[in-house]
Amino acid sequence: MKYLLRLCLILAVVSPVVLHAQQTRSWVSGVGDDINPCTRTAPCKTFAAAISRTAAGGEIDALDPGSFGQVTITKAITIDGGAGLASVLAAAGNGITVSAGLTDDVIILHISFNGVGSGAQGIVFNSGRSLTVEDCSFKFFTEGAVLFDPGSGSSQLTVRNSIFDRNIGGIAVENGSASLDHIQLNGNALFGLDVIGKAIVSNSSIEGNSTGVKVDIGSDVNLAHTVIASNTIGIDANQNASVLTISDVDASHNQTGISTKLNGGAVIFSYGDNLLGPTPVLKLYVIPKQ
Repeated sequence: MKYLLRLCLILAVVSPVVLHAQQTRSWVSGVGDDINPCTRTAPCKTFAAAISRTAAGGEIDALDPGSFGQVTITKAITIDGGAGLASVLAAAGNGITVSAGLTDDVIILHISFNGVGSGAQGIVFNSGRSLTVEDCSFKFFTEGAVLFDPGSGSSQLTVRNSIFDRNIGGIAVENGSASLDHIQLNGNALFGLDVIGKAIVSNSSIEGNSTGVKVDIGSDVNLAHTVIASNTIGIDANQNASVLTISDVDASHNQTGISTKLNGGAVIFSYGDNLLGPTPVLKLYVIPKQ
């Protein structure tokens, strides 16, 4: 009898751990249930439930269309919305908050973020080694689409093939460095891109914002093969101790192409193949093409 009682106590303690053991891949579905183990045949309903069952370095995949909820990420993880209409609806607060370890890489793929006019930010990155955002869209956030503000200046943001449309702000890089390729920053009320740190932007369009690109103090921004149009200010380069390099940039259809100070402002290097439009640029260094 004592043996049986001891065995029952052991099973009572172990069983919940077994039921919620972490796996390398978890699944969510629009018709899932968060009481499920988040396997392919028994998927969960939300990213928050799935991440609690997924080991560090693992992956969460969406089986079908659905709104999978807000989530906080504290470890290396990949979240893939797949080919369906996977979304994060954030009517309040942030869609995804990343507060991961210094060696953690976070990857977000194929997700539509919607702030419905009341949510704060689509993604807020507080800490981690890197954040990669690919094939995503962000709209209707009241503060901004992506806030990249890591404590470490070595953290890296990579964004590819993504759309940032009709938010208060587009992408804000407050520290670290960013690589942005094939993105659209359109119709954001304050800015398309605001950089404090380093950023390389290529093959992109930045249109219909109050300020297209803001180069803040101490920043190093490189713009290439990009259209910056229909903004009140195409490029705001008024901050000292900052560097702006432009190549094959069309900023000719803004109210002001590049805004800079008479005494101070960014040092601007141009490869001579840019269309700048109406602009009071006073310190422009032309670099011959090799």
